[in-house]
Amino acid sequence: MNKRVLKPGKLKLGATIGLVSPAAPLAGLVRHRLDGCVTFLEKSGFKVRIGRHASSVTGYVSASAEDRAWDINEFFRSPEIDAIVCLIGGYHYNHVLPHLDLELIRSNPKIFIGYSDATVVQMALWSALHMVTFSGPAGLTQFAEYPAPLPYTLEYFQKATASNVPVGSVAASSEYTDEFLNWFGKEDQTRARKLKANRGYVTLREGQCSGRLLGGCLSSMLHLRGTKFWPDFNGALLCLEVPEGAELSRGESISLIDMHLADLELSGVFEKAGGLLFGRLYNTPPEEERGIFDLLLKYTSLKPIPIMANVDFGHTDPMITIPMGCMASMDAGCGRFEITESGVVD
Repeated sequence: MNKRVLKPGKLKLGATIGLVSPAAPLAGLVRHRLDGCVTFLEKSGFKVRIGRHASSVTGYVSASAEDRAWDINEFFRSPEIDAIVCLIGGYHYNHVLPHLDLELIRSNPKIFIGYSDATVVQMALWSALHMVTFSGPAGLTQFAEYPAPLPYTLEYFQKATASNVPVGSVAASSEYTDEFLNWFGKEDQTRARKLKANRGYVTLREGQCSGRLLGGCLSSMLHLRGTKFWPDFNGALLCLEVPEGAELSRGESISLIDMHLADLELSGVFEKAGGLLFGRLYNTPPEEERGIFDLLLKYTSLKPIPIMANVDFGHTDPMITIPMGCMASMDAGCGRFEITESGVVD
């Protein structure tokens, strides 16, 4: 890779965080989650600005594609904004890509963080600018967690965004939750979600790998296939996770995951990648989990790359913050994952 990697400045106490909704309108539909996010960030020592259209509701999206992109561009343009946090995912992040001012963003790199469908913008910015973005906590989900965000999530958010020292070794969380509490009935405000023991990393195929962290939500990433924004995965340490299904109380079905993995195989991604980190599955029955793991082995059989699963990213909590585009290493045989390059500068 010949292009210089573009990195944002580190997040400091007192910084101003801009909140955007590049797709789904949930910030306007469940205002208590937005309020919870703002309250937590302000109590943590940050200033907060809500994007002009972030709490709008326009059918199944927050606002028009142009308006959603305007919020992102405006926060990259504004010298008062230090970081941009996506409030939520949604199926339509791809709408904003034609309207992003890439030269503006190149001249004003800032922390851009979210997960799930935020993958679309994150991988597009990597492909177009080689800019590091962060797959990590979102506003309405992690930062509005009741009664408070989980400590593991905050620890790795801090390590990845607030220091120019590499995150280093990433330990598996001791507990996790994939419990669904309905936001619309404010069930989420009645108690904390139940935590259960985390079994740690799962080795699917032994081996070692070093490479740039690239990827994100599997189905979202595929929106970029065949476009100028499709990343070059040559030598990458590929990160993949899958979202919830049509029923929010369970994970995406194995049949859809099979389809998406086949798309990656046809695109030559598994032939190029050096290794694979697979995020912890959300509310997936054990027999289906085994089937998904078998699919990962099947689709990587021609080039048997090392694979480690049950990593703390994706649609369960807590989660790590991954500086996409930075160097990392893994040893699947002994369950080691280390982020060896910082995603921010002083």
